[in-house]
Amino acid sequence: ADGPRAGLALLDRLDDLDTYHLFHAVRGELLARCGDVGAARAALERAHTLTDSTAERRHLTRRLESLTPR
Repeated sequence: ADGPRAGLALLDRLDDLDTYHLFHAVRGELLARCGDVGAARAALERAHTLTDSTAERRHLTRRLESLTPR
């Protein structure tokens, strides 16, 4: 509701979520909305490595591809 930077500030206050893929997926989305494509890609790649779900991996792969310069 208050924008991606406010969301990132809230996420940064959370502890013990480094192995939770959705933490990194959300962080990646917020970073992308802030225009920090490099950090967004890193977060989404981390989420990709942490999930075992084929559907989520597919989604994250598409999202990573959308952040790749052509």
